[in-house]
Amino acid sequence: MNDKNKKIAKTFAAYALTTTALLGGGFALQSGVNALQSEPPALTATVQAAEAQTPATASIATAPRGDGHAVLVIPGFFGNDLHMTELQHAIRDHGYTVYGWEAGMNMGPSKSKADQLEKHLQKIYEENGNRPVSIVGYSLGGVYARELARRHPELVANVITLGAPFGQRDSGGAIDERVAHVQEYYGTQGTDPRIAPPVPTTSLFSTNDWVAGWKEALNTGGKQQENIRISSGHVAMPFNDNAAAIILDRLAQKSVNWQPMNMPAEPASKPAAQSPRPSGA
Repeated sequence: MNDKNKKIAKTFAAYALTTTALLGGGFALQSGVNALQSEPPALTATVQAAEAQTPATASIATAPRGDGHAVLVIPGFFGNDLHMTELQHAIRDHGYTVYGWEAGMNMGPSKSKADQLEKHLQKIYEENGNRPVSIVGYSLGGVYARELARRHPELVANVITLGAPFGQRDSGGAIDERVAHVQEYYGTQGTDPRIAPPVPTTSLFSTNDWVAGWKEALNTGGKQQENIRISSGHVAMPFNDNAAAIILDRLAQKSVNWQPMNMPAEPASKPAAQSPRPSGA
């Protein structure tokens, strides 16, 4: 895609998503403060740790090359594959086989779209030699990605989400109906959507996200999961070069021996204690 077409795609996406947010058609603006007061201490600790993080930085120029495996990219609410074109190109240019969700406009939770996406994932898996597929999901697309991986972990290599409010609650503390609908479509009800699916799972979040509350985009459990803070507004995430570079870094991680990006450095090993010198030496 040339620079002119990229600019058109960015402009269209920003206009559509911003309009959606202003009309209240997307995920509601909420701070989550009231909900946190009734949440268990473990969640509060997760939020405090995430807020204390320094935003991660990475460079597309130095991002590792891919191994050719398939990557499925799912757009957010009121978005389509056009909105994800720039991110798709960055992933493809680094050596992956990229697929859009190929389901038109994401108009919100839909049983027909969920079924179509499930079949699409199966087809991608088979077309690529029964090799697990990575899924990158933006906003509502990230909710789909997580629950799809929860239902079919055997088909999924890893999940990476951008500003996905999978942990959103309503005013009464119950799971948001949109998240609940996606769980219903994939038969994953009864699980806490804040707990990562049983595959390596990365959530990119930003404390500058005023569309999908960032506290609702935090993993609070799972064997292979991480929360990575970036500096971006919600609308800009699919076009953010730093977010793309972090995604490329995470895609290059192998499921075996997967390590979180923000893993603390190993403490320096202490030099071995020397035996005291004999007196008179």
